[in-house]
Amino acid sequence: MFALRTGDGTAARAAESQVHLAQAVVTFTLACQAVSSGTPRAGELVPSHAPLFRGLAWIAALSLAGVVATGVVPALPRWFGLAEPLFLGATLAWFALLAAGLASVP
Repeated sequence: MFALRTGDGTAARAAESQVHLAQAVVTFTLACQAVSSGTPRAGELVPSHAPLFRGLAWIAALSLAGVVATGVVPALPRWFGLAEPLFLGATLAWFALLAAGLASVP
């Protein structure tokens, strides 16, 4: 996905942008689904981190909704720069917390 740049408004970038967008949609959806469905089990495996898992799952879900809204609602594209990093940070933190928690379990 990183090799495909987003569009700059020219026809030459239009196809590349569409592929990038399709890959981003699939990747973001799968990441959010993994966080959402994995939160209960992660909380069981690392009970001390359960509230953090739940909080990060909510942040991921809401920020993904924000990413979608910025692409759909004409007045919101300027908020994409906030929604996307928030989503990426929340999912990254969730997986890092899970890894750290599992590494500390005897």
